Amino acid sequence: SLFTYNYGDCRMSTLSVDNIIEKTSGAGVHIAGHVVQVSTFTQVNDLQTTINNSSSNTAITQVTNTITPKQAGSKFIVNLHTQIYAPSGQYLAMMIFRSVAGGGYSHTTNKPHAYPGNVGAWQDVEISIIDTPTYTLGQSISYRPYVYTYNTSATTYFGWGSSGGGSATTMFAMEIAQ
Repeated sequence: SLFTYNYGDCRMSTLSVDNIIEKTSGAGVHIAGHVVQVSTFTQVNDLQTTINNSSSNTAITQVTNTITPKQAGSKFIVNLHTQIYAPSGQYLAMMIFRSVAGGGYSHTTNKPHAYPGNVGAWQDVEISIIDTPTYTLGQSISYRPYVYTYNTSATTYFGWGSSGGGSATTMFAMEIAQ
């Protein structure tokens, strides 16, 4: 139903609907800038991976989040949350890599997204990125964290593990219409 009101020199309308139906079956309702879908939430409990690799990207293969786009040309907001430990003077370089249609994983950017550490204590780390991958409809896009440290003699950790009640490393992606 549509109601029109007059407020002085302005006409105001209120549109009330119970259902919006796409004009062409299967086309969906496309509103630029809005969330099209959210991936299944990935949660890995009690994960702890030791990193001693001096500038070599290490995949955290236990944490992978996959989304299959519903629209062409979408952007994706990807969120990762975990805990890390690095001794004083050391840090982890953390990145989110992507794979399209089961291909190899590659950087979503050409630089790390975060450099946590350097305090000799456990830290919560949350990374959110906006990714604009090249894909065709029907291809899935998988995201996975990669990390490295600059010092092979320093023991660093991705994920708190199970001590003290345990922890969760989480990841999800949102498709954003363009």
